[in-house]
Amino acid sequence: MLVRAVAAGLVVASVATASPWLGPVWSGFLLGFPTTLIASAWMLYGHYGREFTAATLNAAQPSMVVYTSFCLALHLLAGPLPALTAVIVAFVGAATFAATLALVLSRRR
Repeated sequence: MLVRAVAAGLVVASVATASPWLGPVWSGFLLGFPTTLIASAWMLYGHYGREFTAATLNAAQPSMVVYTSFCLALHLLAGPLPALTAVIVAFVGAATFAATLALVLSRRR
């Protein structure tokens, strides 16, 4: 557990230290997406093994599309709309997209 905490801390500290050169977009992207996904996979692997972790990451692929749609919608709406309204509209849009994607994927199976 200590090794995991140190490794995660080093990743976060590295990105945070490089943030002035990376800029806010890349800093946010590198802190949010890969760090969370890698930490989750590492924890799952430690508790449940390789097969479970691989199945979980494979099942998470459609949710990455939904997450991307939320980020894109928030990016596009943040200027024209007030902040809270932009977050709510982006969330509702992503939830609608997720429900549609789930329906399509469940019918394909």
